[in-house]
Amino acid sequence: MKIPHIKEYEDIYRKAWEKQVRIDLAANPKLKGAKFQEAENDIEPSKRQLSRDAKIVNGFLERGLRMSEIGTLMGKSIQTIGQIRARYDLPRKTMNDDI
Repeated sequence: MKIPHIKEYEDIYRKAWEKQVRIDLAANPKLKGAKFQEAENDIEPSKRQLSRDAKIVNGFLERGLRMSEIGTLMGKSIQTIGQIRARYDLPRKTMNDDI
């Protein structure tokens, strides 16, 4: 079910949630060490840290291999390789080329 105008309220809800988290952290000492991480969907694909498989796929894509070839080499389906490629916005230039 689609809710109209949901995008308009997402920022308002997030700001209210962050404000409440700060209040809760101040009020409850047990939460002091807790880390509140961003959801993975909130991180841009090009800024996500590459997983081991993503590093391998990125290296193969930079060498010009097709997704079907990469899937065969890694023992994974073409769909899985496509999902990794989309999730991490591959191919992209990396600073360390170790695979």
